[in-house]
Amino acid sequence: MEKDSFAYLAAGGFAGACSTLATNPLDVIRTRLQASRGASGVAQKNMSAHIAALFQDGFIRGMTKGLASNVAASMPSNAIYLPAYRSTNSFLTSKGMDCKLVPIASAFSAVVVTNLSLSPMFVIRSQVQADGSKPMREVALRILKTEGPKGFYRGLLTNVCGRFVEEGLFWSSFEYLKRATNEGSMSTSNSFAWNAFAVMSLTSVSKMFGVIIAYPYNVVMTHIRTPNKHFHYGSTKESKCESCCCVELEHRSRVRIINRKERLSFFDVS
Repeated sequence: MEKDSFAYLAAGGFAGACSTLATNPLDVIRTRLQASRGASGVAQKNMSAHIAALFQDGFIRGMTKGLASNVAASMPSNAIYLPAYRSTNSFLTSKGMDCKLVPIASAFSAVVVTNLSLSPMFVIRSQVQADGSKPMREVALRILKTEGPKGFYRGLLTNVCGRFVEEGLFWSSFEYLKRATNEGSMSTSNSFAWNAFAVMSLTSVSKMFGVIIAYPYNVVMTHIRTPNKHFHYGSTKESKCESCCCVELEHRSRVRIINRKERLSFFDVS
């Protein structure tokens, strides 16, 4: 059991690092699209504007912008998530729980453990990706100075709910597709390449399903985590800007309300 746990830990961390290195620019662009204009600093809220802004300093700089914070959050996240999911799955299965409910319960357990452990890294990563001009250390010190330790757990409950929906749908559909397609192979083939491709295909389809359903949660989550450059902490203000309406109350958390223009832009990637 200990060997299996270590294997899942190592595999999760390695997979997280590899996927992050390959998709970092897409992750940064996604975060900036989800964030308000005031947080990202890009006036036009469309993909082409964000791509241009990301690569304006060169291809290499664009590919690696926000990479350190992304790896620092994604690698331990996957290293924690996968063992937590597998351990809970094995435990609930041994207790005789309905196989249809096991993936959902296991996903909830893994999401809670991961977010409680790494919420500070997730908040820092979102702000580094949205801004793009501040290093991790400076962002962390700014959060600590303006909001205190609780700032590192901004939107924790919202993120747990959103990730639970996403991961619950992902694992439920993934386990169902595995059973329906003979473990993804659609045949009795023992070819490693074919089986790897089959599992990757099932993973992609399941993940896409979960992400599409839970995407509005991710937009709200990014808005909560990323500060608006038009506002300052420590004072009572009520102001309007093009992208959102914010009310800042002294000694209280900022309340961010997405305006009418952005209510229907959850899926806008034009």
